[in-house]
Amino acid sequence: MPTSTKSGDPSTATEENLNPASAFLRDLGAADWPAILEVANGSVAHLPSAGPQDEWLRNRRHFDSASGTQHHYVAEHPETGALLGYGAVESSPEFRLFVVTLPEHLPTVGELLYERALALLGESNAARVWFTEYANDRILLSFARAHGFGDARSFTLPDGAEATTLVKQLSGGDGRVTG
Repeated sequence: MPTSTKSGDPSTATEENLNPASAFLRDLGAADWPAILEVANGSVAHLPSAGPQDEWLRNRRHFDSASGTQHHYVAEHPETGALLGYGAVESSPEFRLFVVTLPEHLPTVGELLYERALALLGESNAARVWFTEYANDRILLSFARAHGFGDARSFTLPDGAEATTLVKQLSGGDGRVTG
């Protein structure tokens, strides 16, 4: 299981001390990017076509703030400091959502990340939100569909992998966002 700790020594992070239900959210720090890449790679490790997530990370790090806004945050274990997930809401001008954690942590860490995204979307008066995922990532797609996202389109990425964009209508842009 890919994990990282504040000390950078993943060997100190074990199943026993990484109970994801005790995770808390905090703002992203500059030193978090290597651990975010590790979690991103782990989040798609079950997908042979996914490959390393370096380009995805570059895109998050180099978001063009002149054309929109980006709010990102991480989920951290309170005792070990292990980074358990990454969440973000980007707008340029449409709203895009990111929930990145290991598949087995979606019911706990994923839910925490998603709830924070909903709060950010409410603060932004978003009327709808979308995200794109590998078409064969049944675990994350099931999570999204269970939260009211519907399939909008499918397409092929430049590397040949199939992807799906899902969309969720929110409250109509009045700040009241529902789960």
